[in-house]
Amino acid sequence: MAAAFAGDDVVGDFAAAKAAEAGAELPDPDAAVAAAGLDLPGWGSWAAASAPRRAAAAAAVRSAAERDRAAAAGRRRDARLPGVILSERWDKKAAKYATPAVPHPFPTAAAYEASLRAPLGRDFNTDAAFRDATRPALITAPGAIIRPVRFSAGAAKAAREAARLDNGGRKRTAVVSAGVPKRTKR
Repeated sequence: MAAAFAGDDVVGDFAAAKAAEAGAELPDPDAAVAAAGLDLPGWGSWAAASAPRRAAAAAAVRSAAERDRAAAAGRRRDARLPGVILSERWDKKAAKYATPAVPHPFPTAAAYEASLRAPLGRDFNTDAAFRDATRPALITAPGAIIRPVRFSAGAAKAAREAARLDNGGRKRTAVVSAGVPKRTKR
């Protein structure tokens, strides 16, 4: 490695780049002092002896902010990985692919992530399993019109009537297809 990169300090350059990127993502102590309103020049510096000292207050805010910055640097995911830079910025483009909760059939987030890690390609699964895993939920002929789902007032009335108890003491189930109630053979 040393012979290949004889004139270059690749490791030092990478460490400097990592420190610069991590420093950009960490909280700024100067911003904390500015947010506290203690960076205005002159205010309180010529006041009476009993007036609070703004410089001491600004130093206290700055030291607390620097402690917070050092703690945040230690909590970074790449803090103990010398050859890795992990960005902890919020990525709006990647956020649209994140799920806010675990989807329905999965009991835990680990089960959902395990299902995502399973490869779907023909090289990893049998032909039948690949077809079943990649088959669309709705198959139509090309050019066929797919009518939107509608639930008309008549279908709602039929569903309410079907939900009432009939003479046998059983509840009936109403089946509505394309907005029209279907009659069962019972």
